[in-house]
Amino acid sequence: MSKQLTDTAVPLPSIAPTVRDTADESDMFRSWGRRGLQKNSALSLAGDSSQALPQLISSLQQNLSVMTLSELVSEITPRFQRLHQLQDFSKSDCSDDLTYIRVVTRYAANQEVRNELCKKIAELNASGLFKQIWSLHFYSTDIFAAPNKVLYANMVDALLLLGNAADKSMVLCTDMVNMQIYEDILQYLSSDQLAPSKIGNLALRRVVLGLMNLLYDIVQNVMKVREPMRANNAVDILQRFRTVSDELISCKALVLQAFVITEAENEQINSDDKTFNFLHKALLTSLRSSDHYSKRHGFSTIEVIAAFNQLASNDNNKERIVRTGVLSAYVRLLGTDCSVEEQSAAAQGLWTLAFKCKDDILKEPGCVNALKNLVDNSTNKMVKQHARGVLWVLQSKHLTQPGAGYVLRHSGGLARISDELKSSQGIGSGSGRQFSGSPQHVFISYQWDSKAHVIKLKDHLTAAGYKIWVDVDNMAGSVLEAMAEAVEKAVVVIVCLTQKYKESPNCRTEAEYTFRLQKEIIPVRLQAGYNPDGWLGALSGSKLVHDFSHDETEKTYQDLYRDLGNRGKINSSNINGIRPETIQPTHKPPVASGKNTPSLPDNGVAKWTFDDILEWLDKHNLKHLQNWFSGFDGVVLLEYKAMRKDTPDTFYEMLKDSKFALVDMLRLSHALNQL
Repeated sequence: MSKQLTDTAVPLPSIAPTVRDTADESDMFRSWGRRGLQKNSALSLAGDSSQALPQLISSLQQNLSVMTLSELVSEITPRFQRLHQLQDFSKSDCSDDLTYIRVVTRYAANQEVRNELCKKIAELNASGLFKQIWSLHFYSTDIFAAPNKVLYANMVDALLLLGNAADKSMVLCTDMVNMQIYEDILQYLSSDQLAPSKIGNLALRRVVLGLMNLLYDIVQNVMKVREPMRANNAVDILQRFRTVSDELISCKALVLQAFVITEAENEQINSDDKTFNFLHKALLTSLRSSDHYSKRHGFSTIEVIAAFNQLASNDNNKERIVRTGVLSAYVRLLGTDCSVEEQSAAAQGLWTLAFKCKDDILKEPGCVNALKNLVDNSTNKMVKQHARGVLWVLQSKHLTQPGAGYVLRHSGGLARISDELKSSQGIGSGSGRQFSGSPQHVFISYQWDSKAHVIKLKDHLTAAGYKIWVDVDNMAGSVLEAMAEAVEKAVVVIVCLTQKYKESPNCRTEAEYTFRLQKEIIPVRLQAGYNPDGWLGALSGSKLVHDFSHDETEKTYQDLYRDLGNRGKINSSNINGIRPETIQPTHKPPVASGKNTPSLPDNGVAKWTFDDILEWLDKHNLKHLQNWFSGFDGVVLLEYKAMRKDTPDTFYEMLKDSKFALVDMLRLSHALNQL
């Protein structure tokens, strides 16, 4: 038989045109619980002819296993061309082409071929085809009515072929954003035709899940779509599906919301632990299966961990996730009998949770030892980096100043490093770098997806005469030690604000270490429309944010140069026409004060009563800390402020020992600065 897969070799016309994925639901649940309806919701639209689909797939797989990429492309290209010319998809004349493309995107010979094929599908305008089919028919026809079985099947095929390719092609996801398909999906989900009250209809349920899966691929891969989704009422539309009794639908709606809601909205919307408990059950069930997949819940182990990790990016969810008892499952996934992908995801999740649930993780039996084992013995770079990150945060209360406390050795264990050793070898025994002396460079902290933007920023700053430290090579090895050394030597830190920066445990580790060392922070926005909240919002405070999310102008850079001043400059020559002596930072760095430092004007604070202090706390969203300030008056409060400047190590250690959340420490620091 020829390698060329033709309609003669595989008689697609003999397949009843109304049968689509009736036995192969896995297409819909490929990477995010895609197989959730595999057992319960097979929808037979053509009676006994539904048995033909498995035979078709089996025959196709045999041919696909020997077909090259060029042969596959030569097959799908004319099919796309024919489909794009159609104006009516309610008839069977387009069914064979849609079925063929959908099956090929699912069962290409191997992952490499499939990845390249998905890129080609983007070039062939798969996004435009989906938009064309759905916009033509969704609102004008009851696609779930019996007479419209062919149309329903064709529309589902268009949805599935796009979904099959979406998680393999960033270009395709970007195309969907540019075509505003995310807006179309939200409108479909808000329509009466897909009302949550109708979820009992299995055909409708299948469409809702497919649309949610596609929306997940978009929002996960394209950061800039999150604000437009909010503007299109995504939070409220998804909330409609949070209230249904179908746990899988409710869970998917919650995970999608996690990408777009604020910390405050999350606290209002997630009023119970129902979905968290559902995910925990799905995780336990998947772990009991030999292939780590729960047929009952429609999730694989890695999919559940990914969902938990996304939810954990919101601080308000962290303790609730731990409350389900999920930590023991995370520890199990650190074991050597689990895949590298599972180890990496579990370690990353623990890293994220550790910022608020440190004590729970330290108490979890076997957790620290499992992490140390991965750091010492794993051959995977990402696994080692994530495991080291967890250990770093677990010991972070000791890292309140350069050259003090517990740090990670290059070998991976936790060990006490003497000040003498650190002053000669760097923060980690394997770093081999010097960090003694005064701060000397500008450190840029950013999330990896913003690399191209950051390199452009670095080049401008370097050309302007600044010494810049930025990781553009995604350092391996002792990355945390190198980061810590770079922060310690920084005279100022530029923090690049994006949603993914806030969600990254690696970025949060950098930011928290920067805060503990009281380094001056200059916020730079790289994501259009993004306003940080939670811990990142508190870190940014009321500081001037330099907006580099749009086309930068000369003024944009000049404003940043003025904020930096002479800090981090290599020499004192004129910078872009601005004389050095005229450059003054808009935010002065902290000045260490000693016992003989003159008192600052108290602006009437010294006359405050405890009621005034309560009002001050309320103004800065710190009213819940009123017991901490019991017995304070204005004079004591000013002394407390002086203590923060005179002995910052003691000040912050007291807050840490009293289990202050990072966001409260940041807000309190900002409030004291305003006195």
